[in-house]
Amino acid sequence: MDWTKLVTLKPLSEGTLRDIHASDQDIYPADLPFDRLQAWATAAPDLSIEFIADDSSDQTGPVSVGVVVAVPVKLDIWNDLLSGVVKETNLEASTDFGSPDLESSRVVGVHIFHIERHASYIGQQPVKAFGKFAVDSAVQTAKKQGFTVVGTSALTATDDGERTFKRLEFVPTGYEEVWTAGEAPRSGSREESMDDGSVFSRAIMMRRDE
Repeated sequence: MDWTKLVTLKPLSEGTLRDIHASDQDIYPADLPFDRLQAWATAAPDLSIEFIADDSSDQTGPVSVGVVVAVPVKLDIWNDLLSGVVKETNLEASTDFGSPDLESSRVVGVHIFHIERHASYIGQQPVKAFGKFAVDSAVQTAKKQGFTVVGTSALTATDDGERTFKRLEFVPTGYEEVWTAGEAPRSGSREESMDDGSVFSRAIMMRRDE
């Protein structure tokens, strides 16, 4: 059986959200307060989800397959996000997220903040292509809510993340953020020479048209 047929979706608990926040802070030192991340999940609960599998052949009970945190960003803000005019960590749910009920903010870009697979198997079923399933789930959910989704984006901070999104046909926008020892984050075009030997983390903005 296809593992995706065993999966149900549930909103992220506060504990899981705190784990996601801590994990992202370990990967790269973006200054994102937990309260802001929580506000994102509260404003778009159907896009910040945990995938749970309950396979009757698995005696361990329900399994967390993975999580995704995605947000519906107004088109003008989303375009600024892609170019770095607006920073991911500065997104405000109350002003920057779209609403399917308002024609003026119905057109959005779905921004993937976090995606993570927890399980490699559900019973005997290997969990394959989790990234595609998670991203597609977020995009399709946004469309079902009434949003017009023009594209999807992600700020990738690891080589694995970049490879995953490239497989999903995301392409770099040309914007990246760089963290250097003893300095505040720098940002700009990837064509600019920003690595003076003190870089310890970087994140690349990627996008895909829908």
